[in-house]
Amino acid sequence: MLLSSAECRRAVITSRRLKVAPPHLVRALLLVATTSTAVFAQGVTGTLSGTVKDPQGAVVPGATVTVINESQGTEMAPVVTNATGDFVVPNVPAGTYTVQVEMSSFRKLKIGGVAVSPGQRLVLPPMTIEPSPVFALAS
Repeated sequence: MLLSSAECRRAVITSRRLKVAPPHLVRALLLVATTSTAVFAQGVTGTLSGTVKDPQGAVVPGATVTVINESQGTEMAPVVTNATGDFVVPNVPAGTYTVQVEMSSFRKLKIGGVAVSPGQRLVLPPMTIEPSPVFALAS
């Protein structure tokens, strides 16, 4: 089948138009792609946060908080409490976890059965860690 010269010109013009997408279309597609990824991530993960204190109620900065998936035994990357004893663990997949708090001179604290749902921002009650016992040496 042979094309007429007018049909050839239309084909060339159409192919030229398709070669370069308009900038506003590219920006719109990028916006949709990045937004849908963020929405998807919010839909399947939650956030855990809380405060670590000592028995007198003073905040404990510098404590290491680790979140452990109870069904898989996997640990998320540990976080460290800030100057006000607060911590935030973002992007926690839905599931049940043990939250572990460690700090030198204190006993390790483990709180199990912490359920995280998709999209949830779970604030744990203040977590109190006890000092390690000090053994006095007899002279």
